[in-house]
Amino acid sequence: MTAASRARRSSGDESDEIPSDETLTDRAYRAIEEQIVTLQLAPGAVISEAMLSERLKIGRTPIREAIQRLARERLMVIMPRRGIMVSEVNIQTQLRLLEVRRELERLIARNAARRANDAERAEFADEFFSVPHRGVVRLVCAEKAPDRMQLTF
Repeated sequence: MTAASRARRSSGDESDEIPSDETLTDRAYRAIEEQIVTLQLAPGAVISEAMLSERLKIGRTPIREAIQRLARERLMVIMPRRGIMVSEVNIQTQLRLLEVRRELERLIARNAARRANDAERAEFADEFFSVPHRGVVRLVCAEKAPDRMQLTF
């Protein structure tokens, strides 16, 4: 067992299942991101590495690396000599992201349907229709192209 893996095991709550290949930086990133998404760290809040290090019980270097990554993803803003601020939520940006995500998900679903075999399609249909959905959902298998499955929302 390496020193890094011992540090990973001894630094966290034993009830948290930490993947064996997850670094302290990855763990810090995941924990801080979750706190931002769940509003435990409020938009506009000014925080410090020391506060996060104490809160997460992880050293400052992995915290600093996680903050750099979150800043690249625009979830945090680093203000030199002043601290770190949790980014404000911009509704216009979020709407644009949702539009892009919706198109990507359609593309992924379309390609998965094209590549699926009959058994996979049947399994999908069984699982899909066993779950109640909001709104009307229709599964259409085109007669001319049985290798394609289309979901209409």
